[in-house]
Amino acid sequence: MVRGLFLQRGPSERMTFEKAIHRYLAEVTPTKRPFTQIGAKLRAVPLTAFFGKYSLAGITPELVAEYRVLAAA
Repeated sequence: MVRGLFLQRGPSERMTFEKAIHRYLAEVTPTKRPFTQIGAKLRAVPLTAFFGKYSLAGITPELVAEYRVLAAA
């Protein structure tokens, strides 16, 4: 607001990662090729397990870095 910009964070604070990924899988993934659909569903499982409970606004670069470290192990 100090810079003259206002970003509404309400929707991203109310939506969890789990809800967003399920919506993506239901609405966007079916429009892709079958092989791509399978890959998206498989990649969603560990992402949902780690980020599922966080709101979209609560996912920080530090949290993503933590996930990347755990995923690489």
